[in-house]
Amino acid sequence: MTLSPAAPLVPAYARSLVARLGAALLCTALLAGSARADDERKAMKLVVHPANLGSKPTLFRVKLSDAAAAALKGSGAALLQFDGLEGPSQASLLLRVFVAAPEASLGTSLEDKRYLGNLTMLAAGKTAKGKKRRSMSAQVELSAGAKAAVAAAGELAVTLVPCDAEGKEPADADYSIKKISLSL
Repeated sequence: MTLSPAAPLVPAYARSLVARLGAALLCTALLAGSARADDERKAMKLVVHPANLGSKPTLFRVKLSDAAAAALKGSGAALLQFDGLEGPSQASLLLRVFVAAPEASLGTSLEDKRYLGNLTMLAAGKTAKGKKRRSMSAQVELSAGAKAAVAAAGELAVTLVPCDAEGKEPADADYSIKKISLSL
């Protein structure tokens, strides 16, 4: 649940409501206020629905609206969310994450301002008895340089570059991802 930007005013507002209306109406008012803030945040959400990832870099793209491009130029946070990254429970995966770098590959520098970091799934070992696949989610905040690069490109382009522990192309990659989203 996300509170609105006026959250510092909530305690005084809450005291006033409790005095006048009682706790039940207070809960309703606070939930309605947070729902409005969540709706505003969702209005700026861009979603890419990818599918299978192989052992080669995979690029996902979605065009930015004018409002999203303007928000990226602002000082607010930009969060890249990865939902439903799935893979075999007995194998590890390292995905290098780049934005606004459709050409990204294993040779792309990790010093590049468009490099956000790694998504890592470690082999589950003996604790995953009987489980063939597992799933995880992760969230990464875009740096100022990455936000500027995405805004300048006019699209959200996310490149996932799989690699093994030695930084080389993995021999076998049986992974998928359900959703990548950018919240502004």
